[in-house]
Amino acid sequence: MKGPGGDQVPLNLGFLNIISAAGHGVALASEDFTLQDGNDLFAEILGMESRGFVGKNLCDVLPEITKEILDAKLECKLPEQGYFSLYLKSTCCKGTKKPVTVFIYPVKNTDGDLTDWMIVAKEFTINCRRGEKDNPDYYIELTDSLPDMIIETDVNLKINLINKAVITQFQYSKEEINEDFTFFNLIPRYEWEKAIRLATDLYLGNPVRPVEFKMIRKDGMSFAGEIFLSNIFDNNCQVTGFRGIIRDLTYRREIENRNSLNAQILSSISDAIIVTDVNFFITDCNLTAEEIIGKKKDELLGNLVFDILNFDTDFSGTQIDFASKLDQYGCFKIIISFNQSGLKRWLEVRISELKEQEGGRQGWVFLSSDISESKMLEESLKTKNARMEAFAYTISHDLVSPLTGIEGFTGLLTNKLQDKLDDESQVFISRVRESSARMKKMIRNIYKIFRLGLNKSDLEIVNVPVLIKSLSDGLHPVYKDKTVHVNYEGIETVITSEVLMKELLYNLIDNGLKYNRSDVPSVEIHGVKDDENGEIVFTVKDNGIGISQKDHDKVFMLFKRLKSGIGDSKNYSGDSGTGAGLAICKTITEELGGTISVESDGIPGEGSVFRFTLPLNPADYHFKVHNTDG
Repeated sequence: MKGPGGDQVPLNLGFLNIISAAGHGVALASEDFTLQDGNDLFAEILGMESRGFVGKNLCDVLPEITKEILDAKLECKLPEQGYFSLYLKSTCCKGTKKPVTVFIYPVKNTDGDLTDWMIVAKEFTINCRRGEKDNPDYYIELTDSLPDMIIETDVNLKINLINKAVITQFQYSKEEINEDFTFFNLIPRYEWEKAIRLATDLYLGNPVRPVEFKMIRKDGMSFAGEIFLSNIFDNNCQVTGFRGIIRDLTYRREIENRNSLNAQILSSISDAIIVTDVNFFITDCNLTAEEIIGKKKDELLGNLVFDILNFDTDFSGTQIDFASKLDQYGCFKIIISFNQSGLKRWLEVRISELKEQEGGRQGWVFLSSDISESKMLEESLKTKNARMEAFAYTISHDLVSPLTGIEGFTGLLTNKLQDKLDDESQVFISRVRESSARMKKMIRNIYKIFRLGLNKSDLEIVNVPVLIKSLSDGLHPVYKDKTVHVNYEGIETVITSEVLMKELLYNLIDNGLKYNRSDVPSVEIHGVKDDENGEIVFTVKDNGIGISQKDHDKVFMLFKRLKSGIGDSKNYSGDSGTGAGLAICKTITEELGGTISVESDGIPGEGSVFRFTLPLNPADYHFKVHNTDG
């Protein structure tokens, strides 16, 4: 190497020592490959005395390297990889003829111009035997443990070498792969043209990609294989054959087919499906989600799901709120609304955990149903119900007003003509007033039943003993002439509507006390949980006049007053009934998601047993638990 003044500069001894310590012989040569300096190991590899190679040309000390080979390598390999290597089969290495690998690197000045060559010589070992057919031992050692199939062929695709994976997969023995065995034996005839075209392109230096072939085993069974093919060069940079890596695509095809089937299933589902990672960033969605949200899949992927869907503020729209809710329930449902092209839409979204095969959390699945149509119908129904309620209130008020007038004027008439009316006339006027009062109660009951179908009360925890005591205390003044007993045993709390539960129990208790000839009317109430059927069963037993079995179905009909028993004026205590109380009870139990029935033989004193049920999980019915399924 020459310095700026043209003087000879010795090889960097620090670098030389590093290369020497690695077991490499190193020398420096001029542009025409005249050796100028080097370490002792380089001389030893060449079978020379120390520095005995100085001043000699590389082609002279290594006769296997000719000027033609160097020129070919300089033209072919140097521009491609920045250096080139040569495999020498019979160099005198340490006094014995051994293979040697020589690596030649260009040395350039600060302007990038070539000034010298760095020659690195290394005794041939298994680590540098890459594809040399004359060294089959290296091939067995290096490739037999690989899962991929490896073959080497000549330029006519005659197979020279294979590894164990080829034998296992194709079921041919090494003896069967003789000199007449070619790559064409491994593929069907219709694939031959493709194989020839691939080899030709590769031989001519055209870029090629991995190619898929249908492969044929010895037993005739086929499988899909992908081939990575590359050229094998000799020292003259001439193509002497091809090296191929074959990968079995069977498992990959199974995965692809399974994914394709899953994609088809997702696309066919009418509900929108959005999949996110554990941090709620969208990783996948189906076609329905694109249509409902109004964005393409590419626009949705990578976005935070909260930026796409407008969730209720109760969850604050944060990952922490959702993760906390999901950890608590595992799966829950919410209703969300958003605007699309100026139109308001509603989605019912169920969020559940997506688990890995090992059981860990992989992400979240948002299953969304478009409930816009039903929601708009619901909004329309609310508006109509509000109008109907206003109308019903007005009608009930308008009907009650004349009856109030009748009661008032008949009262004035009685007071004014009291001395002039005979007994029969006073009875007539009294019946008019009673009928008027009864008519008012019937109108109010009709309005009450009408409102039961319109107003949905929220669920709450109801303390049953406290509620029954409150009702009992309120009924004592009504039946002050008798000793009344109302007792309760059983479950302490239920989740239901307190307003409706109060109305239900009031009517059943009042019914048991009203239609009762006993001097000590009593009502016994029991409440038990039935886990097997998922309900709470209440029984309300009285000691009243009872109900004939043939009238059990009629008793829950509106304004049905039986000729004997309930509704008969001879058989009740307190105010006259209208026949609406038990109809109200039936309406309430149905609104609460339960049922009601009666058991009675119609024997006075033995009374009746009314049995009604409430669901253990009322959220499964008509009522709304705030933003969740429970």
